[in-house]
Amino acid sequence: MDTTCLGAALLPHPPIMLPEIGGDELRKIDATVRAVQAAARLIISQKPETLVIMSPHNYVFPDGATLVETPRLYGNLDAFGYPELAMDVRTDMDLAEEIFETATPKTDVYRLDAAWSDRFGHPLYVDQGTFVPLYYLRQAGFTGQVVLMAPRFDDYDSMSLLGDLVVQAAARLGRRIAIIASGASLIELAFTQLIINLRYFLMSCALSQKLSPSLPLGHRLGIAYGMTDEIFAVSVSQREPLSPFYSYGLIAVAIPGWVLGTALGAAAGNILPAVLTNALGIAIYGMFIAIILPPAKENRVVAGVVVLSMVLSALFTYLPVLCNISSGFRIIVITLITAGGAALLFPIPDEPAEPEKEMPHEG
Repeated sequence: MDTTCLGAALLPHPPIMLPEIGGDELRKIDATVRAVQAAARLIISQKPETLVIMSPHNYVFPDGATLVETPRLYGNLDAFGYPELAMDVRTDMDLAEEIFETATPKTDVYRLDAAWSDRFGHPLYVDQGTFVPLYYLRQAGFTGQVVLMAPRFDDYDSMSLLGDLVVQAAARLGRRIAIIASGASLIELAFTQLIINLRYFLMSCALSQKLSPSLPLGHRLGIAYGMTDEIFAVSVSQREPLSPFYSYGLIAVAIPGWVLGTALGAAAGNILPAVLTNALGIAIYGMFIAIILPPAKENRVVAGVVVLSMVLSALFTYLPVLCNISSGFRIIVITLITAGGAALLFPIPDEPAEPEKEMPHEG
């Protein structure tokens, strides 16, 4: 038992740690990179046969840990603009099954296999939290198999128990393992969320042009609070000035609709066949098309902006240099180019303000 778990490490996983992404910026986190490289060399020097990697970026459930049980997994960093950074890993199926059989009588563990993926339409892949630590572990010489898991966050005692059960399962098979916990700092999480949601800043700026200059700050904050892609798409197609109560009406309808739709979707996912649930996954694109088509038919400039956005999106996806831009910044850059260009070339003149009516006064 004492020689079953040869070591454990807590390793960070920001993609900027990879030299292909970080480039010259890697010097700013040189101490972190060197520490991860040293930890990886130390782990691999113990010659583990299998790495058990616990990543918070895998599928996470509120009431149980996750165990991925499929023979091969593939993943890349396309979400960060680097699809060429790819990884193919082999799962230690014997150990994964032994962990599941050992752990399930004592704690909650969700097994994610090919049947689960087909049923719910969610692909199994190498996530960011696995990719970055495994990159450096492979650089240190690891060539073995892995078992991918994800933690639960509501019960740390159960996670401590699960760690003991993983070691017990490895001991039953005589498997030499190392356990890798992949973690991220609060600053990294906050910065990631800022980048992902930066497009709402642009949406709010665009929609503010449709608001009356005299609209109080409270109403402006209320509209901004309910800003989403769908609400923006509907609101921006309305004639100005945009009434705050129109926005509140959209919010009041949309939020209950999302909650009800999520509940119905979760229930239907257990009933409908995988072919149908996968087909419904493209329904949201149909919704956006239905939103942009009416104004595009009425206004040639809007139609041109839509077409130009599609062309630029394709270029940013396939051209060698542009494809390295992350998807979040890609949206922002394309929005600034198309919307800014249309505003410069086809400005909309301000409508003259209506003269204020003279208030009656006593003679």
